[in-house]
Amino acid sequence: MRRLGILLCLLALLTVGLPRTTAQQSTGVILQLAGTGFETAVGLGGVSGSAHVISDDGYIHITLNPNGATLPANTVLEGWLVDGGIQGGPGVTNASNADEGFGVSMGSDTFKGLLEAAPYALSTGVLAPTTSGTWELVFHAPNTNFSPYDAVVITAESDGNVATGYDPRPGTPVFAGEIANGTPADSTMLMDEADVMDMGGGVQLSLANVSTDSVLAGLTGSATLYSDSAYFDLTLSGAVLPANTVLEAWLVDAGLETNGPGTSNVSDADEVYGVPFGNADFDSIVERNFYILSAGVAAPQADGTYRLTTHFPNTNFSPYDAVLITAETDGNAAGYDPRPGSPVLLAVVTDGVVMAPSGETATDLPAWQTMELRNASTGEVFTIADLTNSGQTVYVEPMATWCSNCRTQQQILRNVFNELDSSRYVFISLSVETTLSDEQLASYAIREGFPWVFVVANDGLLSQLVDEFGRSITNPPSTPHFVVRPDGSFTSLNTGIEREPALTTLVTGE
Repeated sequence: MRRLGILLCLLALLTVGLPRTTAQQSTGVILQLAGTGFETAVGLGGVSGSAHVISDDGYIHITLNPNGATLPANTVLEGWLVDGGIQGGPGVTNASNADEGFGVSMGSDTFKGLLEAAPYALSTGVLAPTTSGTWELVFHAPNTNFSPYDAVVITAESDGNVATGYDPRPGTPVFAGEIANGTPADSTMLMDEADVMDMGGGVQLSLANVSTDSVLAGLTGSATLYSDSAYFDLTLSGAVLPANTVLEAWLVDAGLETNGPGTSNVSDADEVYGVPFGNADFDSIVERNFYILSAGVAAPQADGTYRLTTHFPNTNFSPYDAVLITAETDGNAAGYDPRPGSPVLLAVVTDGVVMAPSGETATDLPAWQTMELRNASTGEVFTIADLTNSGQTVYVEPMATWCSNCRTQQQILRNVFNELDSSRYVFISLSVETTLSDEQLASYAIREGFPWVFVVANDGLLSQLVDEFGRSITNPPSTPHFVVRPDGSFTSLNTGIEREPALTTLVTGE
């Protein structure tokens, strides 16, 4: 009887309109995640959890406490944000034509109809175990907001999301919470665990213009897709966008009734513990159509281009066959339709150029290692190569004086700095605030009690670092950091706040 009652509650969540969530504070809301009834079949009956959602900034932090539970073999927990469809789902659907001013979504009224009928679920990545014993993920959707979404859902993916083309659609829902029922959070979000991106080799894609509207006919672009690490980097150029229009990037897997791109990865292997959405009709609709994962909105740059960098935690992009860029003519303003708008650019992944793995030793040093830096406190001019040539290991952490996550990481770094031999290890905090004076940065270091080297980056250095590591390196809240060894080799870019033992291991390599 208890299981039946909880399943009925889940169906109510998926089929009855809920009140729209009101505007959130900048700290967001905390919502409790309740079992759906399916969790007992997975062995997660005693698990509790919560989600911290900052809608305006596109951040979510999900935490589950196992309370002694363990996951079955080959099963992972995936987080989702869900907007109801026309035929039901949480809250009031945001399906709309307002985002399709330059052409019908997916170029097909049939596929558009399927997209709007069922709930749209945005994957936020896979939860990973932490050193404190919890399962967690932190996800950021760049340059967008979560206002259309009414619920956070955790699914058990019984195919393990293995890198051989798993079904990217939701598996069995095991926990859910309504965002409208969240309570105001009393702190900003912190990235609690290390999020190490060993990106490996990627695929470079050239995007072809498929727009039917002359306004966007000049738009061109390229993307780099790192499948193994679920890392995505995008550059667009050649068009001036109309007012209230943004460019959104999507990763696409074909459905059972779509004619490409690629081969559909639809499968029941990810739902052995129960039907997705708790509703067989919704499951059927979603499987017939493309599954389209939003990678975020490309932001305008001073040089006239649009840039986007996204990372999905603890997963991979193996199911996706194409990258799609859409023009969202509703501007993704509060309460927008989170489904794709008008298609503008398209690239098929198998047509891309495979890149060599990053982080390898180079015989010729990259330019950023030989560019002059100035110690903000002493005025001393040096290069990273000067330090490594003298046998020192160099830890570099881009940051900003306004960034609370950076300050938290630096407080941990201070302990590591005090423990290690300063003749062997050099620590550099690199401010991405290019207009900041040396005096202002030095004052920050003194005020906070951080005794290592602080440097104000210039535009040329940041450009070289972006070319090497991607746009994440200029996003201070993600706490990007890397290490350069005495031989000039360097690690891949790491993001997320690292605790002391892991940070010491990263720096020393031991």
